[in-house]
Amino acid sequence: MFQFKKFTSPQEIPTHFLEKHVTLTGKVVSVETSAGASPPLLLVDHHPIVGWQLRQSSMKCLPVHISSVDILNNGVSWLQHVVVGSNIRFTPLKANPESLSCIVTSHTVSILHGIVTVRRGHTYS
Repeated sequence: MFQFKKFTSPQEIPTHFLEKHVTLTGKVVSVETSAGASPPLLLVDHHPIVGWQLRQSSMKCLPVHISSVDILNNGVSWLQHVVVGSNIRFTPLKANPESLSCIVTSHTVSILHGIVTVRRGHTYS
């Protein structure tokens, strides 16, 4: 059933997707930034695992946090100008109240190139 569902919030992700590290796909629609210490979020138009050709466009996007990285000064601008519009693969690690912490990859763009510092020793339960 979940294979046909378009996820738009972290709470919709099934627990077994998190436990088994199921890789999902989608298109980055925008980058959301907020004042304070909050990290930038990728707003992703999630493509269901099966039947993505039949999906209906929704204005609501899944908020994705790039896990275990710190975005550098120009990183947000780079994400907004290079990554927006790209198709990505994301592996959920943890569902937070406001976002989904994920490992994010792309075949067309190196997501981590020049924008982040990897935090060593960061684990999720």
